Amino acid sequence: MKDITTNDDVKLLVDTFYDRARADAFIGPVFEKYIHNWDAHLIKLYQFWRTVILKQAAYRAHPVQMHFKMALSQAHFDRWLEIWTATVDDLFEGENAEVAKFRGSKMSDAFMAIIERNK
Repeated sequence: MKDITTNDDVKLLVDTFYDRARADAFIGPVFEKYIHNWDAHLIKLYQFWRTVILKQAAYRAHPVQMHFKMALSQAHFDRWLEIWTATVDDLFEGENAEVAKFRGSKMSDAFMAIIERNK
């Protein structure tokens, strides 16, 4: 297996992850309820993860705020992270793959903490 090194790698990761997450019985319905234009959403996610993993300046928005209205629980973030980690592990290995898993974990924790503070 190879590491995450290109924009195409990030696209593969994001596409595979969201295919799995959308099919998940627990978190899939949340995505389907709140995301109405998947093409536009995926473009933002490619930019976000290119910024996080490949250190490209591709994303400049504030991702946490859009999650405030979703009534998310710790269980949602735990499941998101479980699918994210498994997807990274299934597709990639190496330094950037570890960065993707680490940053996913940290973002999951941070998003939940910010959401809790803003209830």
